Amino acid sequence: MKIRSLVPMAFVSSVPRSIAFYAKLGFEGGNSHTAEGGTEPVRAWLRTRDRAQRMVAKASEPVDPKAQAVLYDVSCDDVAELRRQLVDAGVRQP
Repeated sequence: MKIRSLVPMAFVSSVPRSIAFYAKLGFEGGNSHTAEGGTEPVRAWLRTRDRAQRMVAKASEPVDPKAQAVLYDVSCDDVAELRRQLVDAGVRQP
């Protein structure tokens, strides 16, 4: 099973402000999500023409730059098969 992409996702205090910042680095909006009844996006996927990718999501708590966490969104064709391979390789849930 091959992983097609691995996209880092950072939790941010403002998704629109982060989109504007990453635009200065050459990222363009590829997809975003605004919660029902919301006025601004709570998640966005960004990309460059050279295929760099980044996701940002609205943090549920105040953002502490010293404790900033990044998640990685992994895409593959068959999630169940990838999980089986990882378990077979000894990877365990924390």
